[in-house]
Amino acid sequence: VSKTEYRVDGGAWTLYAPFTIAAEESHTITYRSIDNVGNIETEKIATVIVDNTPPVTTVATGEPKFISAEGTLYVTGNTVFTLSSSDNLSGVSKTEYRVDGGAWTLYAPFTITSEGTHAIDYRSADNVGNIETTKSITVIIDNTPPVTAISVGDPKHTSSDGTLYVTGSTAFTLSATDNLSGVARTEYRLDSGAWMTYAPFSIPSEGAHSIEYRSADNVGNIEGVKTRSVIVDNTPPVTTIAVGDPKFTSTNSILYITGSTAFTLSAIDNLSGVASTEYRIDGGTWKAYAPFTVPSEGTHTIDYRSA
Repeated sequence: VSKTEYRVDGGAWTLYAPFTIAAEESHTITYRSIDNVGNIETEKIATVIVDNTPPVTTVATGEPKFISAEGTLYVTGNTVFTLSSSDNLSGVSKTEYRVDGGAWTLYAPFTITSEGTHAIDYRSADNVGNIETTKSITVIIDNTPPVTAISVGDPKHTSSDGTLYVTGSTAFTLSATDNLSGVARTEYRLDSGAWMTYAPFSIPSEGAHSIEYRSADNVGNIEGVKTRSVIVDNTPPVTTIAVGDPKFTSTNSILYITGSTAFTLSAIDNLSGVASTEYRIDGGTWKAYAPFTVPSEGTHTIDYRSA
């Protein structure tokens, strides 16, 4: 052999030395050798494609997911992450990911079960070894539903056995908190009826009622149903008066007594019970009830009531 030479894409013949082709695209390499008496080898051709560009990988986040106003991505431990990659020349050889800086893992659709903030790194390589610059997303895993509390306004009364009594005007208020993705909705229902979007409410109908309530967060974690039993009492007590002796009722129904005649009040209430009984004489100041007399001679008016 006298010499070996080559040319690229029909260019000038170049005396052979190991060479590269920098420009990315398809190229034709023509090559031959000549011996020492001038015999020239028939030209040979190799076609190559130069691929200098790594693949491009994208991540898709399944449901449930929520992006806050600040751009924070919230998901649950059931949310599936999917990677897809493309390469226009030699093709994708592999795609891999890692979580929180751990070991690189060959890609298959995956989830992250541990609650809290996590970093997902991902990349792909093509069939000639071009490796994509590592990409990252940050996600917050939220597996915990909100916590809802109920507040009972006034009037209300809790009996010694824990029974809660209210009236038809008593307002019920629900408040919910969620430490991660935030509360999406709060709802309630009465006596196993239809769920209703929460706004402060009251229960007008007298009797025993069951309030169920719950909240859901922005990634769909639903709180277990909570229940509060109440008895609505819209009926006031009934108070009666008893007049002791001595007393006399005339033919025209006028009641006569003496200054030592005792008056006794008794009240009953079928639901929340009697809280107080009071009376007043001749439009004076209301007084807490205890058996009483009217010592002053003359005509008197006794008012009485219970709550």
